[in-house]
Amino acid sequence: MVSHMQIWQEEADKPAFRIQTDNEHFHQEMLQSERLELVGWGVNIRLWIYRAEFLSVQNAQQTIERYFGKGVAVVIGRGRS
Repeated sequence: MVSHMQIWQEEADKPAFRIQTDNEHFHQEMLQSERLELVGWGVNIRLWIYRAEFLSVQNAQQTIERYFGKGVAVVIGRGRS
């Protein structure tokens, strides 16, 4: 099973991002981070959503890849203007 992680910016040109995962291991690791705040979770489904601040979309992706490796399927979306 491929684990997915999605990252999206809450608003364009703002540092607030959401990170969503369906992987229990990633969730446990993210739960330990002081930088990430758990803001949502699935009911009857493995799904966790965290909030974090990054300087840019690229910085968010690089940080996730540094923590979890490049094998993670990362989907990036931009916030609304």
